[in-house]
Amino acid sequence: MQRRECLKALAGGVAGILGLAGLGLPGEALAARLPQAAYRRTSVPRAYVQAAAQAGVPGRLLYAIALHESALAFGPNMVAPWPWTLRMQGRPWRFNTYEEAVRQLTVAVDQLGLNYVYCGPMQVSWRVHQARLGTPAQAINAYHNLAVGASILRANYELAKGDWFRATAMYYTRDFSLSLPYARNVYDLLPNLVEELA
Repeated sequence: MQRRECLKALAGGVAGILGLAGLGLPGEALAARLPQAAYRRTSVPRAYVQAAAQAGVPGRLLYAIALHESALAFGPNMVAPWPWTLRMQGRPWRFNTYEEAVRQLTVAVDQLGLNYVYCGPMQVSWRVHQARLGTPAQAINAYHNLAVGASILRANYELAKGDWFRATAMYYTRDFSLSLPYARNVYDLLPNLVEELA
């Protein structure tokens, strides 16, 4: 798939829900740092709706997590998850192409021995979920990454006994005292997301 087609499917017709974002830094108060004027209603992109439906999770919630995890600002009034994002050594790295991101993930895990690497739009932990992610090429494939992130969210929901808020908190960490702010920040994004019926 060409870069433009992939970005269109993953970002959809995002008219902009947020403004100048904090670039998806996990655990930070992303929504709290944005000006009120930056909020816009936007539709959840098709790729997120499909991955969510296959896993049995809310599409709006999956997209909100991706926004919180890997958002990149595209001007003052638009932000979307960036599919070729890696977080290494506590810092987000964004790559222009799928190939660049795969190459860097391969170097990070094979040559540098880094285990604490988070991959793709859902920022899935390589250390914890390597078996689900597969190869670096699969981990960076945005559609596969969405499916893995959705399956993690669904597993969390089962562990949380049907509580989506707690499942969202567990996406960050299972220590609820640390993950409560994360879940609140993700939930703050939900009112502006619309999941349209196909």
